Amino acid sequence: VSVNERSPLDITGEMDWTKWSRASLLVLTKTNLLARARARPQGLVVLAGSVASPTTNKSLEDTYQSIRSALIEDGALQLENDGFRLTRHLFFQSPSAAASVITGTNTNGRLQWRDEFGRKWADLDLE
Repeated sequence: VSVNERSPLDITGEMDWTKWSRASLLVLTKTNLLARARARPQGLVVLAGSVASPTTNKSLEDTYQSIRSALIEDGALQLENDGFRLTRHLFFQSPSAAASVITGTNTNGRLQWRDEFGRKWADLDLE
């Protein structure tokens, strides 16, 4: 499956991608993962093609474990080489939810998501 930033945000058409396409671009990097996202005050969209951690930490909150499992089951996260590749854009209401699901461990997304200059989400004015 070939995916890129122009892939649809969802297949139902409920969310309009155009408002996200110009939102701030952020990245989250750790060993074996690289995720890109578009951020707005109401949340962020992790972009198709991003690579998530291949492992889930046992201490990951139950809610995030359930989300990861559901995304793997429905094919949104597909195992590829050393990680899970996102096959479609994924919307999250909080940077920490997105970061935790992507990393497979409880993560403060306000500190981990960064812009091209290395500034943390917490330091950005997304309004």
